[in-house]
Amino acid sequence: MRLKILNQALEYAKDIGFTDQALVKATMDQGLSPAAVGMFGRGATDLVDFAMEKWYEQLKVELDELDLERIGLKGRLKTGIKTRLQYQIPYQRHWAAAMALGLHPYNFPQVLYRHHKISDHIWYVAGDDSLDYNWYTKRAALSTVYAT
Repeated sequence: MRLKILNQALEYAKDIGFTDQALVKATMDQGLSPAAVGMFGRGATDLVDFAMEKWYEQLKVELDELDLERIGLKGRLKTGIKTRLQYQIPYQRHWAAAMALGLHPYNFPQVLYRHHKISDHIWYVAGDDSLDYNWYTKRAALSTVYAT
């Protein structure tokens, strides 16, 4: 039931943003009372977290299906970045507000983790094998793309 509500709320988020209202509407679509939104302890932040994890899983599948070996490092990075950003396009006008939810001290570690996870996978698929401080720098730089 929780996944059904989150998937439906993600559809509402295209129009009304990553809000508690999107969760309420999705909960009511499932025939539940609006009070059932209480199952999402972090409210709209749970919706943002769900979206980021869903997009990460989609990214992994799509990039694994592509023949990235034939293109260079820049091409692989560009493909990874573009693929991930395409998921965000329908939500773009609400994305800044969604990322603002992550600035709350309680939410920040999880949002930071999601950005790192996405960036790490893109660099991994691109063929990055750095073992020094560049490993961190590359991922931090790429993470800023998704936070804005």
